[in-house]
Amino acid sequence: MDSYLDTSFLLKFYLIEPDSSLAEECLRRNPGARSISDLSNVEVIASISRSRNLSPEVAMREIGNYRDDLRRGVYRKLQLDAEVFSRAEVVAEAYSRSYGLRSLDILHLATSLRHGVAAIGTFDKRLADAALALGLSVLPERS
Repeated sequence: MDSYLDTSFLLKFYLIEPDSSLAEECLRRNPGARSISDLSNVEVIASISRSRNLSPEVAMREIGNYRDDLRRGVYRKLQLDAEVFSRAEVVAEAYSRSYGLRSLDILHLATSLRHGVAAIGTFDKRLADAALALGLSVLPERS
């Protein structure tokens, strides 16, 4: 199943975090394209850079590992085009209040919807709940 991976999911591969092994298991059980966007790039690099748990040297190494994965084609990059922003406006109006969504969450959801991915990988409960309401599957699966 093709999936869009948000930053909370992607970081599990570059930082030692709770649920890192769960993220890896989700992708093993759900083969398919692993999609991200330029928004993901900015968020991942910023999150790794500001991590208080990493020395500057380790942070730079993990950013390098992420960029290596991008070059190797581990992730398929989806475009943030005008249609994404149009869908984001609709999602913002219909779901922001109910799910407490922030702008970047909305852009992740709109990107997923615009490009027709079946699932979103996230460890963010608000984003997961909104994705389910929008008809997307969520990784890891919610019980």
